[in-house]
Amino acid sequence: MSPRRRGRPLRVGKRHRRPFHSLTTCMARFTLSARPWRCLPMPPPSCQWLNPQVRKAHRALDRPSTPTPMEFIMSRRITLILGCVFALSTLGTAQGVVAPYTQDFESFAPFTLSPGTGSTGLGAEWDYAQPAGGTSAQARVQASSTPLPPVGGPQVLVLDAPMNNVTETNEVVLHIDGIASDLGSGFAITFLLKETGDETNPEDVIVITDGLTPGNGVDRLGNSTGLPGYGGHQEFLLLDWNTALSTAGGGPGNNAWKEFTFIIDANFYATSGLIPTTDMRLVFRQRDNFGTPSDGLFIDNVRVIDAGFTDVSVTSVDAPVTPSDCSFLTTSEVVTATLTNVGLQTIPTGTMIPVFYDVDNGAQTAVETLTLTADLTMGQSVQYTFTATADLSAPGSHLIQVTSFLTGDGDITNDTGSTTVLSGGTSQFPFLETFDTFTTVNNTTDVPSGWLQDQADNAGGTNSDWFFRNTPTTSANTGPPADHTTGVSGMGFYGYVEDSGNFSAVNLLTPCFDISSLSTPTLRFYVHSNNSQGPGGANENFLALDIVDPNGTVMDIISPIGHLGNSWQEVLVDLSPYAAQAFRIQFRGRSDGGSFTHDIAIDDVEVFDNVTPDLAMQSIDAPVANLDPTCGTLGSNVTVSVTIQNAGVTLSAGQILPVQYTVDDGVNPVVTVSEALVLQAALPPGGTVPYTFTQGADLSVQGLYTFTASVLVPGDSNPANDTTGGHQVQSGGANVVNTFPFFENFDTFTTMNQSTTPPADWLQDQSDATGSNSDWFFRNTATTSTGTGPSADHTTGMSGVGFYAYVEDSGGNFPMVNLLTPCFDTSSLNVPFLSFWYHSFNNGPDANQNFLHVDVIDDTTQTIHLDVMPPIGTVENAWKQAGLLLGPWASPGFRIRFRVDSTNGGANTFTHDIAIDDVMVGEAPPLGNGQPETPGIAGLDINNATEANGFGVASGFPGPFMTQVVGGTENLNFSIRGEPNQSFILLAGPLNVGALLAPPQGQFDIGNTNPMPPFIPTGLTVVWNGFDLAFPAALYNTGATGEFVLTMPSPAIPGLNIGFQAILATSSGTVVKFTNAVDLTIL
Repeated sequence: MSPRRRGRPLRVGKRHRRPFHSLTTCMARFTLSARPWRCLPMPPPSCQWLNPQVRKAHRALDRPSTPTPMEFIMSRRITLILGCVFALSTLGTAQGVVAPYTQDFESFAPFTLSPGTGSTGLGAEWDYAQPAGGTSAQARVQASSTPLPPVGGPQVLVLDAPMNNVTETNEVVLHIDGIASDLGSGFAITFLLKETGDETNPEDVIVITDGLTPGNGVDRLGNSTGLPGYGGHQEFLLLDWNTALSTAGGGPGNNAWKEFTFIIDANFYATSGLIPTTDMRLVFRQRDNFGTPSDGLFIDNVRVIDAGFTDVSVTSVDAPVTPSDCSFLTTSEVVTATLTNVGLQTIPTGTMIPVFYDVDNGAQTAVETLTLTADLTMGQSVQYTFTATADLSAPGSHLIQVTSFLTGDGDITNDTGSTTVLSGGTSQFPFLETFDTFTTVNNTTDVPSGWLQDQADNAGGTNSDWFFRNTPTTSANTGPPADHTTGVSGMGFYGYVEDSGNFSAVNLLTPCFDISSLSTPTLRFYVHSNNSQGPGGANENFLALDIVDPNGTVMDIISPIGHLGNSWQEVLVDLSPYAAQAFRIQFRGRSDGGSFTHDIAIDDVEVFDNVTPDLAMQSIDAPVANLDPTCGTLGSNVTVSVTIQNAGVTLSAGQILPVQYTVDDGVNPVVTVSEALVLQAALPPGGTVPYTFTQGADLSVQGLYTFTASVLVPGDSNPANDTTGGHQVQSGGANVVNTFPFFENFDTFTTMNQSTTPPADWLQDQSDATGSNSDWFFRNTATTSTGTGPSADHTTGMSGVGFYAYVEDSGGNFPMVNLLTPCFDTSSLNVPFLSFWYHSFNNGPDANQNFLHVDVIDDTTQTIHLDVMPPIGTVENAWKQAGLLLGPWASPGFRIRFRVDSTNGGANTFTHDIAIDDVMVGEAPPLGNGQPETPGIAGLDINNATEANGFGVASGFPGPFMTQVVGGTENLNFSIRGEPNQSFILLAGPLNVGALLAPPQGQFDIGNTNPMPPFIPTGLTVVWNGFDLAFPAALYNTGATGEFVLTMPSPAIPGLNIGFQAILATSSGTVVKFTNAVDLTIL
């Protein structure tokens, strides 16, 4: 191309498209006045800057007057661009992109790069390197699918640190051809950013350079020892992203995306001091010392577009909507859509935008015009309602699409929005929702098409909706580890209710269903409902199912689902009763556990016509799965019980179901037992039936046995669920203590404070609870909860010397934390006896009181005797002794279980630790000859009365029992215990052990001996009579709890001595039963 002739200037801003790669090409393509221009000699390709002669020639061309912004830009172009075209690409082989350009990071395989690699794997337009000053390789850039972005595909660009606590700076650079991207009004850069909690650093910025203007040797804060600028060039700050993303800076805060847009035009160049070049460099910089999810900057949807870009998008179709009650739509439904200016220019008032709607791909159409009544600025939206209505009365689904036709629209791919609505309910079956395809955003509250989050279920707030997630829930030891569909964390999604919220109803509604065409309509879904406190935990949540139709809501169509264990469980529901009209199914989750213990999840929701037989072996219920050694072998005829579920069509009464179980001891041939279950009643879909095999299992040889169980119905449509297995039971193997006395003070088996490893032959129960503080600890100093728990053990009384066992109340909240003693065979003892010391003090309100229970487990019969002595709550801040006669529960092989219920302590109350020490099993001390308490039938206690050996009423020792109070100062606390809802008589009289022997009711231990028939002792006074017909007799009753409790002032009569004994009604053949006697002395 020959130089221009004198006198023919170029117009300012004229666009020339010839590439700038030839040394013979004239770079002076712009002029600032009518002065003629000619090309200057080009420097050699190796130059990094203009030589003095060229710079002098360029200065001679500059105008002496103060330039306008455009003149400034053009003069810079002449003095710099003419100088060294080869200085524009000083880093690697990166090439400047030309608008329009988009990078969503989806087309690249996930990668991780270390500093200094130059190329990022994202294309020649990107670079990645540590900035100047980097000293280590602890920076990282990843193309990753974690965390997921809000739009487009799942992959984003991640800047973080590969090693925690090692700080380094990341820098990823996009090269932009700023000249070719300028169509006259400059170009724009847009991108999405999100961060996850980075600390603020000066390097956390996004800057731009022109790749040519030299830097001043300092960073943007003026620090000479900081970062001198990318490639030594002058930087201009576009964004301090730490501030811009923070809520204080008007951003969304951590873990939320925000889009940023920057216009690179004449005003920008004048302000920044940069010039347009073919290698503008957009630098994303981040300083980091932790990896995701703690720290990290996430980048997505980077675009370079014309600054004059005009674009209107139909961002939503707002009406019509599917009726929430599944009623039918009408013949004249209003169609409304929202249009948004997603371009970079304001669309002025009066602009006419043609809009069009289409129903069911051309069945109905309408074309109208939206005339803007105000300017539509960038990011602003306007709603348009069509005059023409749509006929959507036909049952089923309808697709409504709305399209805009703005003249000069720069992106037609977003001009159409759509929605699908249901008139009545869907009749397309089978219906299956796996939650795997509607979103790529982890932990979103968006729902699949047709589903609804109930906006009226509660007052809103954190965790008041269902979440959809593809990784484990945030509450440890609760919620599923992965979805049910794929079983792989990070792949498939599931819906769940987070237990961190405290809401009685969190409702998720399915689409509307019209099941009138189905002969056996059935709902199948999978639920994960695991309370980390274990079965019966105080903070157990529930999942309920309701039917919502035009007539209202049918609540609880099945029994609410509570704790099921840490696995996905199938649920089947017969929907036949609801076939009369369209309906939604409402999953109603409860999240008022309040202690992060019980998330509830669902997956693979299916509605289908259940027309084939399908029997599933749901569970093996007996023998109980157990891997711990037992006190003896379990016998030669151990009961085997199973539960079978009907997953298919209704089965009629009388139908025969072949069932079998197998037992494998790993040594001998597998034993198979086959029998037939005859249904005694019809079994509907989802129904279950238990079955106990006539032939038991021979587990008489010590070993580990593995059971499977099957239901084998001919023609079963799903053999995959016919069998359940992997059920393991240990028989025998435990050491049995038969030499007495047995004594354990916890002082010699360990030297490790706060260990959870028990002494030899003791067991931590592996089936009671999971999570923090779900086991007993062994400690030799005060517990970590101030003001509760012992300061030292009982044996030595010195902190740091002896050990004790205890349950920590710091966030446990478990109904059972179990510690089991070794096995005992007490047949050599005349009166087997248990003694132990306990410390139980609640340093908080009564509602936070925990309890210590004592149970006896008979391994020979697999029987658990619960609460063989009354539960121990708060007593005082001191060690106390408890004793128990073991005779009623002694067997050739049994364990004692110390069971703490820590549910009342609260998630973070730290008020009531419970400890034990100095556990002894041996011969009982000398016994009295009075009436003992009959546990659960008849017992009397006043102010923790004790017998001669110092043991309380609950010990089972014979009476009489003694107690003392300071008259007028201390209250009298009466406790009368028996069966629930039984009346009683309380008598008072002088203590007289054996005043009347009246087996089997017991014996009178108060009153004067009466030698005359009917031999009822004399000198007795009726204190309370619950058998009287007059008021207040009805009050003298054990009530629903089986215990009558009354506190009253003590009389100020020093020296008063009186005995008390009660007679309680019973449900047994004895009709009544005597309690033990308590002798009260007033001091």
